[in-house]
Amino acid sequence: MKKQEFAVPSLADASPEYADLLGKQAALSARQSELAAETKRLEKDIRTAPRKEYSASVAALLGEAVDTDNAPRRRVREIATETADIAAALAVLAARLQAAKGAASTKVRAAVKPEYGRRVQAMAKSDRSAEGGACRL
Repeated sequence: MKKQEFAVPSLADASPEYADLLGKQAALSARQSELAAETKRLEKDIRTAPRKEYSASVAALLGEAVDTDNAPRRRVREIATETADIAAALAVLAARLQAAKGAASTKVRAAVKPEYGRRVQAMAKSDRSAEGGACRL
């Protein structure tokens, strides 16, 4: 019969609350990365777009067509707002994870306590038998 390996459960395995918080943290971090990539692309587009000789308000005063397509700049501002919100949410999650860590650690310790005790007893028994052999020399 093959001996079953003992594995210490992770904090996330031991605590559904902790696992949920980690999942939220990962999702927000992924979204933050997506937004950073989008911002980089938009800023490049803005930098490489042909420059106007004068502003839209000057063009209007001159009776010329006004280019009102300011979508890339508007999107960059929207992303900045969302990125700030994500950073705030990640800070809240970090505090919640720290608070949940203690309870999750307690659950892990309770789960491994019987196996830990068995192994300590086996080691102590092994040490006693080794000492007995050494004394007989």
